[in-house]
Amino acid sequence: MNKSFFILVILSLLTSIKLVAQDNNEPKYAKDSLIILYEPVLDSLLLNKSIFEILPSRDSGDRLNLELIQSVLMKDIMSFYHRSNNRKQFNGYRLRIFFDSSQNAREKAEALLSEFKLKYPEIPAYISFDSPFFKLAVGDCRNKSEALALKKIISNDYPSAFIIKDKINYPLKVKEIIR
Repeated sequence: MNKSFFILVILSLLTSIKLVAQDNNEPKYAKDSLIILYEPVLDSLLLNKSIFEILPSRDSGDRLNLELIQSVLMKDIMSFYHRSNNRKQFNGYRLRIFFDSSQNAREKAEALLSEFKLKYPEIPAYISFDSPFFKLAVGDCRNKSEALALKKIISNDYPSAFIIKDKINYPLKVKEIIR
């Protein structure tokens, strides 16, 4: 037989021996990793809720569905990232609930803004002026799905609302809009 065949067989045996020697049946987790312990079940009651708010805590005695292994350095980096980006804007979606170019459009927009903030204090709202229009847009939705969910929430009070592409603010934390 060929020399290269024997060399290949010997190398494969050495590699398999090394792999078997390293397996000591203890799970090893890399830092800054997310490990799902078992496959989650989809529940419609969990729609638009943060996963970290509904997980049982270690103190409650319930079995955790998720284990997050994160170094202090990674937490610090993420915290710095959030603080440094909180004034940046990026592409997203909002709902336009008002636009008008009449003489008293500014007063109408401000009145509608006050009304909206009373009804939905957790949803951000923004007045803008794009000559000759005063516009009122609400929400900071990262994708169209979030915008559609928001539209469903406010559609009873604002049936003429429509989705627009806009620069949105960086979300500092996940907000629950649906109670």
